[in-house]
Amino acid sequence: MQSEGALADARPSPVSTDGRSSEASSSGLVCEAVEESVPWQSTAANPYSAIRPAEPRSSFSLRLSVVPYLLWIKDACTFQPWEAVNSYELTPKALLLLPVDNFVRRPMIRLVRWKVFEGFMLLAILANCVTLAMDSSAPGFADTDMGLALKRANYVFIGLFTVECVTKVLALGFVFGQYTYLRNGWNILDFLVVIMGFLELSPIGNYTFIRSFRALRPLRSITKIKALKDIVSALIGSLPMLGDVIILALFFFSVFGVFGLEIFKGIYVYRCAWPDFGTSFIETVDGIDYVMNISYNPKP
Repeated sequence: MQSEGALADARPSPVSTDGRSSEASSSGLVCEAVEESVPWQSTAANPYSAIRPAEPRSSFSLRLSVVPYLLWIKDACTFQPWEAVNSYELTPKALLLLPVDNFVRRPMIRLVRWKVFEGFMLLAILANCVTLAMDSSAPGFADTDMGLALKRANYVFIGLFTVECVTKVLALGFVFGQYTYLRNGWNILDFLVVIMGFLELSPIGNYTFIRSFRALRPLRSITKIKALKDIVSALIGSLPMLGDVIILALFFFSVFGVFGLEIFKGIYVYRCAWPDFGTSFIETVDGIDYVMNISYNPKP
């Protein structure tokens, strides 16, 4: 009986309708609900048990996950209104003749500001990178089917880059005036690629030297990706601050170069020699002839 009385005294005081106990309400303290129930009282009857809201079930909806991409595609494929396009930085007259509201220049401006146009040119640059990787300078490769197909593809890419250049010149102007085509350093790279493409098609000049400018075509992707353009601009802007590091590196290269010459001078004398086939013989392995036992005599 004594234990039951002590247990009764240990039990919590009854609560009022506002969720506070009779003793705590007089002192201004709020009794927080506890999550665990005491062993002598059920959870349903325990006034201090926390009532948690039902957690929403996680369900994957393909339609809801695809909606943002569909909205982006819809926004990209939609022409911006002329008021928004006209708010960009534009020179008053392109080529000193075409004002902003000219019937020739106006659609060109809308086309240049169109996201689909930029995306299409980026895909063309990536496809051109693939064809450049497939090309080869091996003898006779240009006469093969692959070589002829790559040659025709080169004509197509040069035409696409030329159309882009002409469109931007008509929309932005060429060089005279602010915000024109060649006032942007990245557009100078695009214009150089187009000019070298036409020189490559012409029979004049060093053809091999002009073909080396094809390596500049993948760099045109920098102008289409804003984040990549910002990174390259930051790297170029940091080059003047690396002047002291470059001077120190050149000093170390010079010191170690002189050190290597002093160590290895005279060691590689008579390394250039004439082959002597007097004692050599031919051995055939799997249908391939190999010249064996070749000796080399010092070059006179």
